[in-house]
Amino acid sequence: MEPLVTVVIINFNSGKFLDRCLGALKDQTHKNLEVIIIDNLSSDGSRDQFSKNHFGFLKFIYIDANENLGSSKANNLGIRTGSGEYFLILNADVFLDSRFIQECLQGFSVCSSIGTVTGKLVSEKNSQIIDTVGICLFREGVAADLGMGQRDIGQFESPCFLSGACCAAALYSKKMLNSIRHKDEFFDENYFAFVEDPDLSLTSFLYGWKTYYTPKAKAL
Repeated sequence: MEPLVTVVIINFNSGKFLDRCLGALKDQTHKNLEVIIIDNLSSDGSRDQFSKNHFGFLKFIYIDANENLGSSKANNLGIRTGSGEYFLILNADVFLDSRFIQECLQGFSVCSSIGTVTGKLVSEKNSQIIDTVGICLFREGVAADLGMGQRDIGQFESPCFLSGACCAAALYSKKMLNSIRHKDEFFDENYFAFVEDPDLSLTSFLYGWKTYYTPKAKAL
Protein backbone atom coordinates (compact mmCIF):
# COMPACT_ATOMS: atom_id res chain seq x y z
CA MET A 1 0.00 0.00 0.00
CA GLU A 2 1.44 3.36 -1.04
CA PRO A 3 1.85 5.77 1.89
CA LEU A 4 -0.54 8.69 1.95
CA VAL A 5 1.16 11.98 1.11
CA THR A 6 -0.61 15.16 2.15
CA VAL A 7 0.21 18.11 -0.11
CA VAL A 8 -0.23 21.52 1.51
CA ILE A 9 -0.48 24.52 -0.82
CA ILE A 10 -1.04 28.12 0.22
CA ASN A 11 -3.15 30.20 -2.14
CA PHE A 12 -2.49 33.92 -1.92
CA ASN A 13 -3.63 35.37 -5.24
CA SER A 14 -2.06 32.37 -6.97
CA GLY A 15 -4.93 31.53 -9.31
CA LYS A 16 -2.77 31.89 -12.41
CA PHE A 17 -0.45 29.13 -11.14
CA LEU A 18 -2.75 26.68 -9.40
CA ASP A 19 -4.19 24.92 -12.45
CA ARG A 20 -0.71 23.98 -13.62
CA CYS A 21 0.47 23.15 -10.10
CA LEU A 22 -2.51 20.84 -9.50
CA GLY A 23 -2.14 19.34 -12.96
CA ALA A 24 1.44 18.35 -12.12
CA LEU A 25 0.17 16.73 -8.92
CA LYS A 26 -2.41 14.70 -10.85
CA ASP A 27 0.39 13.48 -13.12
CA GLN A 28 2.48 12.13 -10.24
CA THR A 29 3.50 8.50 -10.46
CA HIS A 30 2.73 8.28 -6.72
CA LYS A 31 -1.07 8.41 -6.67
CA ASN A 32 -2.02 8.22 -3.00
CA LEU A 33 -2.32 11.96 -2.43
CA GLU A 34 -4.40 14.21 -0.23
CA VAL A 35 -4.39 17.84 -1.38
CA ILE A 36 -5.09 20.70 1.01
CA ILE A 37 -5.26 24.31 -0.16
CA ILE A 38 -5.21 27.07 2.43
CA ASP A 39 -6.55 30.36 1.07
CA ASN A 40 -4.94 33.42 2.66
CA LEU A 41 -7.67 35.90 1.72
CA SER A 42 -7.00 35.90 -2.02
CA SER A 43 -8.55 38.74 -4.02
CA ASP A 44 -7.86 37.46 -7.55
CA GLY A 45 -11.09 35.45 -7.86
CA SER A 46 -9.39 32.14 -7.14
CA ARG A 47 -11.22 31.68 -3.83
CA ASP A 48 -14.45 30.91 -5.68
CA GLN A 49 -12.71 29.04 -8.47
CA PHE A 50 -10.84 26.58 -6.29
CA SER A 51 -13.28 26.14 -3.40
CA LYS A 52 -15.89 24.56 -5.69
CA ASN A 53 -13.78 22.07 -7.60
CA HIS A 54 -12.02 18.89 -6.48
CA PHE A 55 -10.00 18.70 -9.70
CA GLY A 56 -10.33 14.93 -9.83
CA PHE A 57 -8.49 14.29 -6.56
CA LEU A 58 -10.09 11.67 -4.33
CA LYS A 59 -9.03 13.63 -1.25
CA PHE A 60 -9.21 17.39 -1.68
CA ILE A 61 -9.73 19.98 1.06
CA TYR A 62 -10.06 23.71 0.51
CA ILE A 63 -9.82 25.89 3.62
CA ASP A 64 -10.77 29.56 3.37
CA ALA A 65 -8.87 31.22 6.21
CA ASN A 66 -10.74 34.51 5.72
CA GLU A 67 -7.50 36.30 6.61
CA ASN A 68 -3.88 36.30 5.54
CA LEU A 69 -2.35 33.84 7.99
CA GLY A 70 1.12 34.07 6.51
CA SER A 71 3.07 31.01 5.52
CA SER A 72 3.97 29.42 8.87
CA LYS A 73 0.48 29.57 10.33
CA ALA A 74 -1.19 28.45 7.11
CA ASN A 75 1.19 25.52 6.64
CA ASN A 76 0.67 24.50 10.26
CA LEU A 77 -3.09 24.52 9.68
CA GLY A 78 -2.62 22.30 6.65
CA ILE A 79 -0.40 19.86 8.54
CA ARG A 80 -2.84 19.64 11.45
CA THR A 81 -5.71 19.04 9.01
CA GLY A 82 -3.95 16.40 6.94
CA SER A 83 -3.74 12.71 7.69
CA GLY A 84 -0.72 11.72 5.60
CA GLU A 85 2.31 9.75 6.64
CA TYR A 86 4.32 12.38 4.76
CA PHE A 87 3.65 16.07 4.13
CA LEU A 88 4.72 17.91 0.99
CA ILE A 89 4.82 21.66 1.55
CA LEU A 90 4.49 23.09 -1.94
CA ASN A 91 4.44 26.60 -3.36
CA ALA A 92 1.61 27.25 -5.79
CA ASP A 93 4.09 28.42 -8.44
CA VAL A 94 6.20 25.24 -8.29
CA PHE A 95 5.50 22.58 -10.92
CA LEU A 96 6.69 19.07 -10.10
CA ASP A 97 8.16 16.53 -12.44
CA SER A 98 5.90 13.46 -12.55
CA ARG A 99 8.30 11.39 -10.39
CA PHE A 100 9.08 14.08 -7.81
CA ILE A 101 7.07 12.61 -4.93
CA GLN A 102 8.05 9.02 -5.72
CA GLU A 103 11.77 9.91 -5.82
CA CYS A 104 11.52 11.84 -2.54
CA LEU A 105 9.75 8.94 -0.85
CA GLN A 106 12.51 6.61 -1.97
CA GLY A 107 15.00 8.97 -0.34
CA PHE A 108 13.57 8.20 3.08
CA SER A 109 14.74 4.58 2.71
CA VAL A 110 18.41 5.63 2.82
CA CYS A 111 18.39 5.72 6.62
CA SER A 112 15.88 5.92 9.45
CA SER A 113 17.07 9.32 10.71
CA ILE A 114 15.98 11.16 7.55
CA GLY A 115 13.10 13.49 8.35
CA THR A 116 13.12 15.66 5.21
CA VAL A 117 13.77 14.97 1.54
CA THR A 118 14.08 17.57 -1.16
CA GLY A 119 15.04 17.75 -4.82
CA LYS A 120 16.36 20.07 -7.49
CA LEU A 121 14.29 23.18 -8.27
CA VAL A 122 15.22 25.04 -11.43
CA SER A 123 14.02 28.26 -13.01
CA GLU A 124 10.83 28.02 -15.05
CA LYS A 125 12.23 30.60 -17.48
CA ASN A 126 15.52 28.75 -17.94
CA SER A 127 15.75 25.15 -16.79
CA GLN A 128 19.55 25.37 -16.90
CA ILE A 129 19.51 27.83 -13.99
CA ILE A 130 19.10 26.43 -10.47
CA ASP A 131 16.68 28.01 -8.02
CA THR A 132 17.63 25.81 -5.07
CA VAL A 133 18.67 22.29 -4.15
CA GLY A 134 18.35 22.93 -0.43
CA ILE A 135 19.43 25.23 2.38
CA CYS A 136 22.91 26.02 3.66
CA LEU A 137 23.08 27.01 7.33
CA PHE A 138 26.17 28.93 8.38
CA ARG A 139 27.66 29.17 11.87
CA GLU A 140 26.95 32.90 11.88
CA GLY A 141 23.24 32.15 11.78
CA VAL A 142 22.82 33.01 8.09
CA ALA A 143 20.86 30.75 5.76
CA ALA A 144 21.09 30.65 1.97
CA ASP A 145 19.61 28.60 -0.87
CA LEU A 146 22.26 26.25 -2.17
CA GLY A 147 22.94 26.62 -5.88
CA MET A 148 20.65 29.62 -6.41
CA GLY A 149 21.40 31.34 -9.73
CA GLN A 150 24.04 28.82 -10.76
CA ARG A 151 24.05 27.24 -14.19
CA ASP A 152 23.30 23.54 -13.86
CA ILE A 153 26.42 21.79 -15.16
CA GLY A 154 26.01 18.64 -13.10
CA GLN A 155 27.47 19.95 -9.84
CA PHE A 156 24.44 18.72 -7.90
CA GLU A 157 23.94 15.32 -9.51
CA SER A 158 24.95 13.29 -6.47
CA PRO A 159 22.50 12.61 -3.63
CA CYS A 160 23.72 13.90 -0.28
CA PHE A 161 22.80 15.17 3.16
CA LEU A 162 22.21 18.91 3.50
CA SER A 163 21.65 21.42 6.29
CA GLY A 164 18.01 21.83 5.33
CA ALA A 165 15.33 22.11 2.67
CA CYS A 166 13.55 25.05 1.09
CA CYS A 167 9.83 24.56 1.71
CA ALA A 168 8.95 25.68 -1.80
CA ALA A 169 8.88 21.91 -2.33
CA ALA A 170 9.97 19.79 0.62
CA LEU A 171 8.70 16.42 1.79
CA TYR A 172 8.60 15.94 5.57
CA SER A 173 7.82 12.78 7.51
CA LYS A 174 4.95 13.04 9.97
CA LYS A 175 7.13 11.31 12.55
CA MET A 176 9.74 14.08 12.31
CA LEU A 177 7.15 16.86 12.36
CA ASN A 178 5.49 15.43 15.46
CA SER A 179 8.84 15.07 17.21
CA ILE A 180 9.68 18.78 16.81
CA ARG A 181 6.14 20.04 17.38
CA HIS A 182 5.73 22.76 20.00
CA LYS A 183 2.11 22.84 21.18
CA ASP A 184 0.24 23.04 17.84
CA GLU A 185 3.10 24.50 15.80
CA PHE A 186 5.51 22.74 13.45
CA PHE A 187 6.73 25.89 11.72
CA ASP A 188 7.42 28.67 14.24
CA GLU A 189 4.57 31.15 13.81
CA ASN A 190 6.78 33.98 15.00
CA TYR A 191 7.89 33.94 11.35
CA PHE A 192 4.96 35.31 9.33
CA ALA A 193 6.73 34.52 6.06
CA PHE A 194 10.29 33.63 5.08
CA VAL A 195 12.98 32.12 7.36
CA GLU A 196 10.49 29.54 8.66
CA ASP A 197 12.08 26.74 6.60
CA PRO A 198 15.69 27.23 7.79
CA ASP A 199 14.30 27.51 11.32
CA LEU A 200 12.49 24.17 10.96
CA SER A 201 15.59 22.67 9.33
CA LEU A 202 17.78 23.73 12.25
CA THR A 203 15.24 22.51 14.80
CA SER A 204 14.96 19.11 13.15
CA PHE A 205 18.76 18.84 13.02
CA LEU A 206 19.01 19.58 16.75
CA TYR A 207 16.47 16.80 17.34
CA GLY A 208 18.69 14.35 15.46
CA TRP A 209 16.95 14.36 12.08
CA LYS A 210 18.67 14.59 8.69
CA THR A 211 17.76 16.32 5.43
CA TYR A 212 18.44 14.35 2.26
CA TYR A 213 18.78 15.70 -1.28
CA THR A 214 18.00 13.58 -4.32
CA PRO A 215 18.68 15.05 -7.78
CA LYS A 216 16.16 12.64 -9.29
CA ALA A 217 13.35 14.72 -7.79
CA LYS A 218 12.99 17.71 -10.09
CA ALA A 219 10.67 20.70 -10.30
CA LEU A 220 10.33 24.06 -12.00
